[in-house]
Amino acid sequence: MRLTKIPSIFRRLTLDYDVEVSPTIDCREGNVIVAQSLSEQNVRNHLEFLGGRLGTLAKGDIIPGVLGKRRASRELSGDIPTTLQVGDIVYMLGSTGVFGEIASHDPAYGKATPLKVLGSVVHDGIPLNLCDAAIPWCAALSTSAPLIAVLATAMDTGKTTVSRKIVTHFKAQCLKVAYAKLTGLAYQGELFKLKDFGADPVLECADGGLPSTCGDPTQVAQMALGLLTEINRGQPDVIIAEFGAGILGEYNVMHLLKEPDLKDHIKATVVAANDAVSAWGAKELLGRLGLPITLITGPVANNQTEAKFVTALLGIPAESNLNQEMPKLMESLTTVLGT
Repeated sequence: MRLTKIPSIFRRLTLDYDVEVSPTIDCREGNVIVAQSLSEQNVRNHLEFLGGRLGTLAKGDIIPGVLGKRRASRELSGDIPTTLQVGDIVYMLGSTGVFGEIASHDPAYGKATPLKVLGSVVHDGIPLNLCDAAIPWCAALSTSAPLIAVLATAMDTGKTTVSRKIVTHFKAQCLKVAYAKLTGLAYQGELFKLKDFGADPVLECADGGLPSTCGDPTQVAQMALGLLTEINRGQPDVIIAEFGAGILGEYNVMHLLKEPDLKDHIKATVVAANDAVSAWGAKELLGRLGLPITLITGPVANNQTEAKFVTALLGIPAESNLNQEMPKLMESLTTVLGT
């Protein structure tokens, strides 16, 4: 079967435009299927291409995708169907090429693009899975460069902006900086922002064979430890470990933070929060795990009066991520890491 477009989730699992397709579909996370776009009107028809460019999915396009889950509180949630047959309908859960059924959605987000299932992609009769070309998972992480954990109380609070500023700061000191987005939904666009400012390597869950981190907690932990093991082979001076989505939720952020082999290497924790209540909640939750917050940022700190209030309330420095340099944060990181 001839594909018309290939989404970015296949940047590691290389596909030709001509693929072998089977009518038999195994509904397993990461399995590759082919589907045809049924609409381009009144739907969110964005498609992130292999090179990271955000383009358009047109009606009639035949594209591959991987079966996966999503739990975006402000957008949509979706699951892997129990069964699928040729002709069934799935939806684009993410512009990177994650397919599934809709569980719920925010009407303000718009409708997801419907897709007609055409079959599963196979090689010599064996179904392809995102894990086939993934970085190997690990059950442990004995040694690591220091981790700077970047967390948030909700999506879209400025985590990646903070990560970029941290990368810029340490690159200016001629340090080797790596980046891993350990939780969330596969999305390449964010990664380019970090690469542009000098982080290398830059990895996320799709590199570890998972379309998202909404699945089995043990697998998510092993995937994350695998990414960090791979990064440490390059002997970086520091690793920015960003956790997509919120601290609470179904992306397994809390589960991962409880993983001793990861937590033991976290030397600083930055939290982006929407308001004082969520900042307080973050301190409580992370405190139970023995993870003190180094600095609070995000919308709660964009107003100086509110930032001062949060600092007085929680005893934690607060600083806007709209500040070009973020001097408070960089001073704190320098102190903690001894750089």
